[in-house]
Amino acid sequence: MKTHFTVSLTPSAPLGPAEALTGQPANFTGTPFPLGPWQVQLDAQGPQEHRRIAPDLVALLRGTLYDRDLDGVLELYRHSGDDFARQLEGSFALLLLDLRSGRVLGLTDRLGSHKLYALHEGGRAWLSTSPATQAFRQRPVSLAGVGSYLVNGYMANGLTPYEGVRSLSPRALHEVRPEGLDSRPYWRPPLEGPTRAIRDADARAELAGLLQRAVQRRVRAAGSRVHLSLSGGYDSRGLLSLLTRTGTQVQTFSYTLNTAAPGSDSGVATRLAAQYGAQHQTLVAYRGDLLSALRLNARWGQGASAYCEEADAWAELEAQAPTDLFTGEQVFEVQPSPLRSSVETLNRVRVSPAGGLHLLTDRLPPPVSQALNAAWTQEYEGVLAQGEQWPPGYPRELGLLLSQYEPYFLLPWREHFGGRSAQIHTPYLDTDVLEFLGRLPARLLADKAILKQTLRQLDPALLQVPLARTQGYEADWRAELMRVTPEQWEPLWAAPSRLDELINPEVIRHLIAALGAPSVQQSAYVSARRVLGRARRTPLARRLFGAPLYRAKTPSLPGLLLSLLTLREVLS
Repeated sequence: MKTHFTVSLTPSAPLGPAEALTGQPANFTGTPFPLGPWQVQLDAQGPQEHRRIAPDLVALLRGTLYDRDLDGVLELYRHSGDDFARQLEGSFALLLLDLRSGRVLGLTDRLGSHKLYALHEGGRAWLSTSPATQAFRQRPVSLAGVGSYLVNGYMANGLTPYEGVRSLSPRALHEVRPEGLDSRPYWRPPLEGPTRAIRDADARAELAGLLQRAVQRRVRAAGSRVHLSLSGGYDSRGLLSLLTRTGTQVQTFSYTLNTAAPGSDSGVATRLAAQYGAQHQTLVAYRGDLLSALRLNARWGQGASAYCEEADAWAELEAQAPTDLFTGEQVFEVQPSPLRSSVETLNRVRVSPAGGLHLLTDRLPPPVSQALNAAWTQEYEGVLAQGEQWPPGYPRELGLLLSQYEPYFLLPWREHFGGRSAQIHTPYLDTDVLEFLGRLPARLLADKAILKQTLRQLDPALLQVPLARTQGYEADWRAELMRVTPEQWEPLWAAPSRLDELINPEVIRHLIAALGAPSVQQSAYVSARRVLGRARRTPLARRLFGAPLYRAKTPSLPGLLLSLLTLREVLS
C-alpha cells in the first residue's frame, strides 16, 4: 500500500515552546493538534515505516529513500538542520513537522518524481500527495491549467486543474508560514560545463561506476517482485544488463496492441529478456474500449498526468502487485546541435505557446478564448524567463529538461500509473549521475553518446539483439474516437462537469464530428512529412543543411480530444 497524506493548517494563536508540546498530541487520525502558529489536521494512510511521531518531530514519507530510513532522516534533521535535505537520495515526497519550533516543512526529490501539492489561501494552507484532495477540488477551475493541458497535453510548471493549487517545485525545501510559502533550493543542477579536461575513456569509466552504484543502491531498497519496463531501445536494455549483473531476478514487460509486429518494441523486448534470462510478459496497451480508457486516465491521472495510451496495460500489471518498477528515464539525450533560442528550447521540452489552442479556441466564445490564451501565455512567459537563468545551448536545454520535461511531463505518468502499487526507480536520474553529466563537454552529451558508449563498454553483447524500429503499440485514436456511437457517448455528456463552464459539451461534439476519415492525400502528406522529418534529422542532412529548427508541437485533433475528454471527466 502506497503512502498518501494531507495536512490542513488553520491559523491559531502563537504558542510558546512548552505550550506546543501540551494538549492534544500529534497524530495521524485527523484530530487537530497545535503546532506553532497553526492548528494541524493530519490524515495519513500507508505503511507504518513511512510514518513517524517522535517527541520533537513528525515525519511522513511517500516513496523510497536510499541508504537511509525515516528514523535516519529525523536524526539527520536534528544534526544538520535545513541542510538535511541536500543529503537525501531517493524518489520521494516528505513532510516534516518540527514540534519544538512549530515549523512545517515539505520537500520532494531533485526531479519531483513524487509530488506534494500545495494551496495557501486566506491564511489557511494545505499540503497533499493527491492533486484531487477535497480542499483542492473546491477551488475554481484553473484557466492556465486547462490551457496547458490542452496545448501541451500535460500540466506544465506545476499547474493543476484547480486555481491556486500547484505541485511544490522539486529540489527545494518549502516552509509553510502564515504569510505564504518560503522556498529555498537545496540543490542546483551543476550546468556550468567542463571544469577540467577529461578524456573520453576516463569519462566512460567514471560513468560506468556511477551507473553500477546507482543500480545497486536501488536494488538494496527493492522488494521481492522487481519489474522492468523493457522497450527495444538503448536505455531499458542497458538497465536490464545492469540489473542482471547484480543477480537480481527481474520480471520484464513490454506493450503491444494485438500481435507483435516485426522489429517492434515487444518483439525485440522478448528476445532481450531471453538473452539475459529474465521472465517476460507482453501486456495489451489498449483493449479497444475508449470510454473505459478515458475514465481510467481520469481516475488514475487526476489531471496531473498526460493521457496514458497504455493505461490498460498498467491496470493489468497492477493486478500482479509488483513491489518495484525500474524505468529508463534519462537526460543524456540532448540535441546534436545546440538549440538557437529559448523558444526553440521550450519547443524541445514540450512547452508550447498558446497558438496551439487554435483548433479549440476558434470555436469558443471570444471572452473564453481570450481568457484561456491570456492565462496560458502568462504561464508560458514565466517558463521562458526561467530558462534564461542558464546559458544558451546545452546548459539551457539540460536545465529545462530537469526543470520541466522530467518533473511535469514524464515522471507524473510514472507516478500515477506505474507507481500506484510499485516503488519507481530511475537509476539514470541518480544525483551523482546528474552531477557528472553537468560537467561533460557537449560532444559527449549529443545524442546520448556517452551513455551509449558506456553501456556498450560494460556489456559488449548489448546490441546482440538489434534495436527496435517501431513502438508497435500505437492505437489509431482518430478511428477509436469515431468508432464510439452517439448512444455510447450520451452517458458522458449527461454527467455534468465543471469544464462545461468554459467549454460547452456541444463544442466537443462538433470536434468529434469534424474528425472524419483522413483522405488518401492527407494520409500520404502526413506519412511524407514523417519520413522527411526523420531524414532531415540524420547526420548527413545535418552536415548538408545544418541543424533543423525545433518547432512547437501542435496537438492533433484526436490528441486534443483525448485531453479534453479526460479533463472533463476529471472535473466531473
